[in-house]
Amino acid sequence: MEITRVNLVYFSPTQTTRKTLRAMASAFSVEVKEYDVTTNREIEIPVFGADELVIAGVPVYGGRIPLLVEPFFQGLKANGTPAAVVGVYGNRHYDDAVLELADYLREDGFVVCAGAACLAEHSFGHEIATGRPDAEDLAKAKEFGEALRKKLEAAEDAGKLTAPEIPGNRPYKARGTAPNTAAPKTTDACIKCGICVKNCPVGIIDPADPSHITDVSKCQRCFSCVKKCPKQAKYFDAEGILKGMAMLKANCAARREPEFFL
Repeated sequence: MEITRVNLVYFSPTQTTRKTLRAMASAFSVEVKEYDVTTNREIEIPVFGADELVIAGVPVYGGRIPLLVEPFFQGLKANGTPAAVVGVYGNRHYDDAVLELADYLREDGFVVCAGAACLAEHSFGHEIATGRPDAEDLAKAKEFGEALRKKLEAAEDAGKLTAPEIPGNRPYKARGTAPNTAAPKTTDACIKCGICVKNCPVGIIDPADPSHITDVSKCQRCFSCVKKCPKQAKYFDAEGILKGMAMLKANCAARREPEFFL
């Protein structure tokens, strides 16, 4: 079958998911269109056609896709459109996230023909999976894109595409139920440049005073504000975050490699 356009649909607060999907798309010689829903889940998304490919990607939060974007991915529309699903995780495990995303897209009318679990520097800090995706990761992502392209070219139509075996469990891993009391704090190094305000996925950083969080309960702990601050003025010191980082350092330091499902 012939693919006329590759569509990247992603939530990527720290840009590592975006970087991974772009590497996969680089294997195709057709138009690539991006739908970045990181700060806007209300953008207009078309009904994708049978001659298009959608590569959908999200970071993995606690072994699931982010709750914030669950309704968005459940609401996509397709007409037998081939799709690949990608979960990007910080060196612990992806658990049920890739399978969950595949299930939602199948319910939306997509033909899920590929999946991937890829690595990225953990959002909590630079110490776990430092600098990933690195050059080796991105090269493997492109190789996956090339294998996906060949799979599509070899199929007569989307109905002939085989479904990948994606690891995971149903029902999915339970989400945490404790109320969120963790939010970023700000040091005197803040210059009020507004970068954190612009890039917060839930818009809770006060433009007039970036040290003020307007609704702590909505914080996703995505660390976008921390990682994008040019003055390193944002940080988290909540006990749960510190314990989580200590656990990751103790148990998740060894390098893990991407997994691809075709």
